[in-house]
Amino acid sequence: MAHTIHVVEVKELSDDQVSYKTRCCGEVKTDSCCTIHVSVPEAEHDATLQAHKDRQATIHEHKVNWRKKVNLAPPVPAVDPNYKG
Repeated sequence: MAHTIHVVEVKELSDDQVSYKTRCCGEVKTDSCCTIHVSVPEAEHDATLQAHKDRQATIHEHKVNWRKKVNLAPPVPAVDPNYKG
């Protein structure tokens, strides 16, 4: 299963930090936050956010496989109705 991660919210925090809320495959239960210092070089900032997305996709894949193993349906509502992925 291909997983698609989208940034669904960005918040400017105190000091030089920004927080990204990401979601995998439109499933709200996968929401995860990543906080990054904006003072780091752009390439490092992008790499940190991408690593977070990759980890989130891996975790979601494990969760999907676990649901299949225990014959569990996705949570309801499983998908954000605004998801366009």
